[in-house]
Amino acid sequence: MKLIKRTGSGLTLPLMLVLALAASATGCVTTSVAPLNNKTYAPINPSDVVVYLEEDDIPGDYEKVALLYSRGDYAWTDEARLFKKARKKAAKIGANGLLVQRIKEPNTGDKVAHALIGTEAKRRGEMVAIYVKRPRGTGGVGK
Repeated sequence: MKLIKRTGSGLTLPLMLVLALAASATGCVTTSVAPLNNKTYAPINPSDVVVYLEEDDIPGDYEKVALLYSRGDYAWTDEARLFKKARKKAAKIGANGLLVQRIKEPNTGDKVAHALIGTEAKRRGEMVAIYVKRPRGTGGVGK
């Protein structure tokens, strides 16, 4: 049996560049959760979490469960990706709704600096994870 001594990672430079580009192109979104109370809810399916743009859109009484802060590179992240990640986090803590507080785009200066020298330019979302107890005028549980 012949042993072969390897040096380095064994990856060629072009392959490493392709892998780095693929990793950055996935639009990495991070979402942090700050609980607002000690109540616990059973996790639900992320597709059952409804996004509300206005408080008046919420169909019933609700409890605020947590604050969610999502962020991702503006070049690779759109609002849909911010909401998708926030829905997953909300579902994990049993919230069946998200009330959007603010979506903040990077300013032009941040975008130019990002393009020229690679500084950070983030798209950010602030949302409140909520649990809708009961739609107004019905006896069922809200979605």
